[in-house]
Amino acid sequence: MWSFGTLRRMAVQTKFAFMLSLTVFALGACGDDDTATVDADMTDTNADASDASLDTSEYEPPDCREFRGSDGPPTVTLEIGDLTGGTFNAFTEDQEVGWVWGFQGGTMIQPVVRLPSSVGGGCLEIALNNDPHPDHEADYAMFADFPGMTDRVPMLPFEGAFVSGPFLNQLAWDELDGYLTVDVTARGEDFVAAGSVRIKVTNTEEGVCAELPLSGEGCVYQDVGGSVLITDIVDGVARFEDFQPTNPEAAECVTGGFTSGSQAIPETCEGLGLAVVGERFQAIRRQIVAGTCTPVEYQLDNCLRTG
Repeated sequence: MWSFGTLRRMAVQTKFAFMLSLTVFALGACGDDDTATVDADMTDTNADASDASLDTSEYEPPDCREFRGSDGPPTVTLEIGDLTGGTFNAFTEDQEVGWVWGFQGGTMIQPVVRLPSSVGGGCLEIALNNDPHPDHEADYAMFADFPGMTDRVPMLPFEGAFVSGPFLNQLAWDELDGYLTVDVTARGEDFVAAGSVRIKVTNTEEGVCAELPLSGEGCVYQDVGGSVLITDIVDGVARFEDFQPTNPEAAECVTGGFTSGSQAIPETCEGLGLAVVGERFQAIRRQIVAGTCTPVEYQLDNCLRTG
């Protein structure tokens, strides 16, 4: 049984991070196929990640496509977390971290790394490893096909420190509920940073959005019942706008835009006067949560007026 891994949650969790990732990918950040092992033998640490003296007024993120980081053991501690509520939040030990559906149909988490202002910005060569949790080693079987990822990305100033991400860290093709250790090594021009955190990857979605039905195979859609306002009917095709959920609490579940559109309707609906310009018509909005198909679809074939 599918459960709802929402694009809405993806948008909420990365509302600010999305702006950062746009910068990263616009600069052509690219990943390698290999993975690296994190050297946890720290010789020194510098976790002053809240240095308010960091001057970001003229910071220009570099192009990191050809960057190669420094060698050697880690001397700087980095944090692993996410961006929620407009701020960086470091993951705590065994914290529940919600997975999301990727656009290829896989399940992933989207960690962000934070480094202290003392590193000075520039590029990072990132190696992110998905490793067993020492207290839940049996859980690793669900993650074993995706041991990690690498990337070359700029550091971006944020809250008196530097952040990079979110990283689209795919873990599986199915729903997840298990413990994992995330290890990250970040190699800068003249430093190496590392950090590790143990988390529980699970479905953290709650409330009305989690209860909405899903349909489809391969491409999976969440179905939101509601109505649209018909603005025109030409040759059996209804143009409509202003989708509104039947349950007002489900308004927060409407993701991906496209609250207007057009669709052919059965002749019987129009012939019976059940589709009328200027009146609302029952509709089911189908919005994708897994796969690479049309992001939003509507069904207007129930021949039911709502007003």
